[in-house]
Amino acid sequence: MPVDPLPPDDGEKTAGLLAQDGLSTADAVLTAVRGIGHPAAAAIIRFLAGHDRAQIGQIIAGASLVRPTVNRHLRDLRELGVVEAEVAVGSVPKYTLNRTRVEEITRAHLAYMLGEPLPDA
Repeated sequence: MPVDPLPPDDGEKTAGLLAQDGLSTADAVLTAVRGIGHPAAAAIIRFLAGHDRAQIGQIIAGASLVRPTVNRHLRDLRELGVVEAEVAVGSVPKYTLNRTRVEEITRAHLAYMLGEPLPDA
């Protein structure tokens, strides 16, 4: 089975893999893994894993990142379905981790790495 290489990282968003998209192609899996595997994204995921809901200021402080970095990765993580935002009128958004989606991406990556059929997530 040939291995699809990762496309070059041109600094753009995570290639539009949306939460409703499956992980049934190598490109989709590798894009999702790259999205959650970036050190800043991983720091955000780890922070949210320990908190039920957090505002952006809490994420910035807790993950030791700057606002533009957190904004960019939160956007990408939301596109991947890994982070969800709760936005109430007149309130600051609160972010939560979608653990199920992180597990789906991780399982799909493991299947890809082991040459097994990719799940239809």
